[in-house]
Amino acid sequence: MELDKPFSNAWIKNRYVYRTFIVPGQKARQKSVRRKLSPIASEFKDKIVCMVDDSIVRGTTSREIVQMARECQAKKIIIVSCCPEITHPHVYGIDLADPIQLLAHGRTLKEMTDLIQCDTLVFQTLEDLKDACLEAKDDKSEVNDFEVGVFCGQYKTPVPDDYFPHANGVDGNKKRKSAAITEVGGDSDAVLVASSGPVNVKLPRGSMDEAVPKGPEYREDVSIYNFASRS
Repeated sequence: MELDKPFSNAWIKNRYVYRTFIVPGQKARQKSVRRKLSPIASEFKDKIVCMVDDSIVRGTTSREIVQMARECQAKKIIIVSCCPEITHPHVYGIDLADPIQLLAHGRTLKEMTDLIQCDTLVFQTLEDLKDACLEAKDDKSEVNDFEVGVFCGQYKTPVPDDYFPHANGVDGNKKRKSAAITEVGGDSDAVLVASSGPVNVKLPRGSMDEAVPKGPEYREDVSIYNFASRS
């Protein structure tokens, strides 16, 4: 299906900045994604824009790019994820241990839309994703199914009952924050180096009045933790 809409690369990406991780300090968090992505304002001003991403894990980047698009005076913002809602932890090595950190965990589409602050949020369905992968496979491939536990909680291998409590206890968040504070010293500037995957702070689990961002100043979880202090 074709949308018959113009396509534009509306973001300039800094290839030397990788995925975002946690650092303590509001200023450092605000700078991380903006160091990575810079909008081309003319591509947003007075336009209805549809921004497509491969997936939305914790919503870190999505919230920030929506805010930047609004600063460029976009009329309406539609966010599309080529991946279904990620609702469960990954048990095979990816840094998705704590389900509470996942944007889609225990939330409705409306709640996720409000948290990201976009006008419309669209996710690929799991069945459509699987069909697309099967359609694209090589004729010689014997693959007929996929590991999709992060989308539905049904893993290909048994998961011990104590796995998730253990993983949550050793995910390293406290050590990362402690090391970051020691290295950088709070809110001071940092030089970005590298990272291996997205991490975000825990989202509020109280009322939606507490969880929904109130305005442009809401960027509490945009951050990285792999960095070096300026010399």
